[in-house]
Amino acid sequence: MRIAARVIWVAFVLLANGGCDEYAGAPPVSTSTEEADVTGIVKLRGKPINNGTVLFHSANIRRATQDRSVKIGQDGSYSIKAYLGQNTVKVDCKELLSPKNRQFQDFEQQVDVQSGSNTIDIDINPENRDLPKPKGFRGSKREG
Repeated sequence: MRIAARVIWVAFVLLANGGCDEYAGAPPVSTSTEEADVTGIVKLRGKPINNGTVLFHSANIRRATQDRSVKIGQDGSYSIKAYLGQNTVKVDCKELLSPKNRQFQDFEQQVDVQSGSNTIDIDINPENRDLPKPKGFRGSKREG
């Protein structure tokens, strides 16, 4: 009798978990590994960066892909093949290690890569609202 109860319990658990999707509720996304050409200029405070790398990370949780990275040219340019759709772009260069730019070390930018050729310039600039706030930043004081 105990064995029959265990068999029924195991069957129930397997059937109950069989229809579960770990990404349930996530928006529908493509699992395609199609790529497109992306070019652009990387700037820090409006001036081209002449060293370092640009990294493209596909933001698609259902697509098993590798990050793509490319060296930044002497003129600040880069050229890479990236996966279509949303990508998170990160920049790594020696200028981000200086005290005045250290707050931008965690800079990342969301981009949408489309079929065909894409031009995506990356401008790491203090006036850019999407940049991370410096450590200890408390925001502006509220009026009234």
